Amino acid sequence: MYNVYAFSILVPTLIGIVRFNTIHKSYRLFIYLLLVTALNTFNYEFNDSLHAKHLVSHLLGVMELCFMFSLLLRWNNTRLSYKFKCLLKAALIIFLCYGIYVVSGNVHATNWPQLIVLTALSAYAFGILVQQKTTQLTNAKAVPRKLIIFPFIISSIYFISSKISLYFLYTPANDSFFIELYSIVVIINLLSYICYSLALQWAPKKEKYL
Repeated sequence: MYNVYAFSILVPTLIGIVRFNTIHKSYRLFIYLLLVTALNTFNYEFNDSLHAKHLVSHLLGVMELCFMFSLLLRWNNTRLSYKFKCLLKAALIIFLCYGIYVVSGNVHATNWPQLIVLTALSAYAFGILVQQKTTQLTNAKAVPRKLIIFPFIISSIYFISSKISLYFLYTPANDSFFIELYSIVVIINLLSYICYSLALQWAPKKEKYL
């Protein structure tokens, strides 16, 4: 079924594409993330093979989390060496790929490594927000970042909670309850995409050098 709400991801994605050449460099990582998320949406809507759909979704999910992690590293005021950042990214990719390997034989299996990474990234993102408050960034810089980080944390927490609930509590008798949980996901995503659109619209321009 053609999902209008799911394709609302195209709105912030198109804004990002239009502003790509003028926006601050760090936000380009987020635009890449949105492009991958949009591809994932097309995958879910138009890929008829259930196994291929879930495999592609997991692979694109790895890219999404890598771009988000790279963005948070860019916004982190704590100085980390380039080699250490590369090591962290490599560890993240290996751990997430291990998760794909674990669930590859069962499309309904819970990808625990993915949930662990999402939990860690949510905590890290919250730390970035606290860091921003202590460094007293100008509104021009702080507001767009908050409009990206807050929805990411909220959607991640809800996704993690729903997956864990599904793992421990699902039975055929409460199937309708989990369908209702999905409808909430749609609303959260829609509100997140509105925030992302505003963030990219208000994001600072790239530095110009004379």
